[in-house]
Amino acid sequence: MSEVEKTINSLRISIALNKISEDEELKKGIIKKIVPLIEKLTDTYKFELIVEEDDLEIDLEFDSFSINIDFELKKPYISIWVLNPTKQIIEENNDFCNKIVTIFNTILGSNAENNIINSIRMISYEQKFEEFFKYLCNEEKLLRINEMAKNILEPNIVGFIYKNNDKEYNISLYSNEKSLIFLGSNFNNENIIPINILQKEYSDFDDPLNISNNIVKMMW
Repeated sequence: MSEVEKTINSLRISIALNKISEDEELKKGIIKKIVPLIEKLTDTYKFELIVEEDDLEIDLEFDSFSINIDFELKKPYISIWVLNPTKQIIEENNDFCNKIVTIFNTILGSNAENNIINSIRMISYEQKFEEFFKYLCNEEKLLRINEMAKNILEPNIVGFIYKNNDKEYNISLYSNEKSLIFLGSNFNNENIIPINILQKEYSDFDDPLNISNNIVKMMW
């Protein structure tokens, strides 16, 4: 099999802060406490700090990754996004992420507890998964489904779920103009936001990535 071309490879970690009140003025008060502490980090780290006009959203932009802090939604969240993550990029940015996590844990105190951590790895390929989907669906059953629907239904997504180390993972394969693999995990964290969350979530995807890579090898 020739090397499969990957066109997009990303990691996104979202932390939902469930204990924060929905009161907008309280949210703005939290942001006002957080912004000066983040501004101090510009002396050590090179990034662009953008505070939206409504004082409820903050963007931290690096070359290799970004952090979005959004308090506009009913439940505020922190989102970490890394394009083309590698072990080196994760290690280089893990310390900065820890600084942000520490700021939130300090300002929020017990309100930083009971958060939900959702992580997604997305990989895009030039090749399509169509024939693999037909193989899984069984051509004969697909014909029967089309007869029942009185239309042509083409499978373009398939998903698998499994558990590993108390985490549930979703592996979804989607094929349209390009093919995508989504690897997702959800974790209800009773404690404050964990230190080294970037490094841990990245390494936790090692096993799901191996599984998805083996699935890809079956297709082409």
